[in-house]
Amino acid sequence: MPYQSIVFMQGDDANEPLDTLYCRESEDSIVYHGPTAESIAAAFAYVMQWENGDPTEEYDQPSGGPWDRTWVSDCGGYILTANLSYGYIGLERIIALPVESYRCPCCGDDVMDTRPVCGDCREAGCKATVDACGELDYWGCERDDQGDDLTEQAEKIGAEHGRNAASWVIDGRTDHATLVWLRKRLDEGDPAVYDAYRTPDLSGEYAGDYLSGDLMRDLGAEHLDTGDQDGLCTAYEMAASDAFWAEIERTVNRLLG
Repeated sequence: MPYQSIVFMQGDDANEPLDTLYCRESEDSIVYHGPTAESIAAAFAYVMQWENGDPTEEYDQPSGGPWDRTWVSDCGGYILTANLSYGYIGLERIIALPVESYRCPCCGDDVMDTRPVCGDCREAGCKATVDACGELDYWGCERDDQGDDLTEQAEKIGAEHGRNAASWVIDGRTDHATLVWLRKRLDEGDPAVYDAYRTPDLSGEYAGDYLSGDLMRDLGAEHLDTGDQDGLCTAYEMAASDAFWAEIERTVNRLLG
């Protein structure tokens, strides 16, 4: 999936959108209460001021790194990347893949698959036939590998979220005693360490959390039945947990030397 940079701000230029995103209590405070669903939307609105539609250089991967947090816009066309510790925030445009055409085995018509990033934007030229034919997937063609592809995508999203979450738990500001405790417990496989930290899940326990509906939207899997969606959610959560603890262990070892 190609991406294009719209705006990148750091230092003083990034203060206002970062304070908005993370719900800073006041100008004189270092207390933050976010992000929340409302603050994420407000941050998107702020950086969208720089979206003028002009194309920029394309690249294959979003620019966010393992220490950054990222959010996809409700329309699915943009990625917001932020790092409060390093004081920067940026907006990228997601470029839809080229249109492909498939032959519908039910009616013989061509089915256009635009493969957009947002389920709300998806178009299928043979939608009526697709809905009526249980043998066809949403795209209007028999593609047996779709389930595997969606599982891999769910695992990829989960792993990215797991690494991002770990970067908020352990970083260069973590005290030495905590790092030593973590290394000892991880080396011993002590279950207590796994109870001490919350890995990303889809429970919606906190405002602004990534939910199962968000995952289905990002995968374009809203049309799947409940059982298949549950399988994708499980793949996401397992990958998120594995990546979270792998990143925690890697960071602890790097900081302790």
